Amino acid sequence: LESDTYYINSQKTIFITPNALKNGMMQYLKTYQVPVKRIVGELKDANALVTYTKGSELTKKKDGKHYYEIDGNAIDEFCSLFK
Repeated sequence: LESDTYYINSQKTIFITPNALKNGMMQYLKTYQVPVKRIVGELKDANALVTYTKGSELTKKKDGKHYYEIDGNAIDEFCSLFK
C-alpha cells in the first residue's frame, strides 16, 4: 500500500484511512461481510482506537484525508476477536 494509505510510526501506532482499514480487514479475514462500522466499533471497545474531541470524533484529517489512529500493540488482540 502507498504511504498515504497507512503509516506506522516508531511507537507502533498505526495511522490508516477508512478504506484501507476495511480492505485490510477483509483480506485478513478472507471475507467481504465485515462492515467498517463494526471494525471501528470493535477497535473502540478494545481501547485500541484513539479518539479525538472529547472522545466523540473517531478520525483526524491530514492533507485532506481522514484517518484512524490505532494502537499497534492492541491490533493483534483485536484481530483475534474475529476468529
